[in-house]
Amino acid sequence: MSYIIKLFHQRSLNVYFIFVNLIIFTITILLRFHSDTPYKTMITLMLVALECFSFFLLIKIFQDLKKQTEEEIKRETLYQQKKIQDEHLLAMMQADQDIEKLSKQLEILKNSSSDTIDPQFKEEMDNLFISYCPNKIVDAILYHKSFLMKKNHIRYLVKASVKEDLVLEDFAILSVLNNLIDNAMEACTAHNISKPYVDVSIHTQANYLIIQVKNPISPEMTDLPKKSTKKDRREHGLGLGIIEQQCKKHHGSFTVEINEKEHAITCTATLRLENE
Repeated sequence: MSYIIKLFHQRSLNVYFIFVNLIIFTITILLRFHSDTPYKTMITLMLVALECFSFFLLIKIFQDLKKQTEEEIKRETLYQQKKIQDEHLLAMMQADQDIEKLSKQLEILKNSSSDTIDPQFKEEMDNLFISYCPNKIVDAILYHKSFLMKKNHIRYLVKASVKEDLVLEDFAILSVLNNLIDNAMEACTAHNISKPYVDVSIHTQANYLIIQVKNPISPEMTDLPKKSTKKDRREHGLGLGIIEQQCKKHHGSFTVEINEKEHAITCTATLRLENE
């Protein structure tokens, strides 16, 4: 119901704006052909008043559009947070299974006379889910994304060095980190990369949080796509435009570097920490 009211309100503003400008246009044309009217001064003042009202309506329309965009972003973020929580739970369940499996293998190794380690066992140890950093939001994102990458057979390397409390909006961290990794994973799966990988580095330097994500791209790709190729928009995160918006909002930067020799792309986002 509230959405319908807002939509009606938005449309009403648009109708008022068009109607007022039609009146202004009509009066201007009439005044042009009847410039000798004794009411010219009064009509001119009326035109000025109508133009001021038109400008006011235009500002209101832009404010409402901005507000609607922010609400849409918040809805998307809540969806992503719920998704992360669900996938984080699945990842933890998978981790418990992995630990139980490795524990049994360790028992076998203890009772074995062999002095060498099975390569498959070593690989499973390397892929075991771990806690990446003390920060709960960063750790949850990295944890569940590593679960997805493992599931999709994407080799991943995660380096996270951030403290438990980051003086930064949770939304900024979530939208930037989550979407950067989503884009990298999509590039690995959507373009038939023979050896897919995603390298994630997140750390603080001076008073900035620096997030860097590297992944391979197909040789024919020379520019980063600005729109998702996925049918479900939600599955692609919040979009590169939101990353740029958050970086700008938090006095940081967003850069994209393509290494043609390696056929790889590196995206780097920086966000300034508050009160640091």
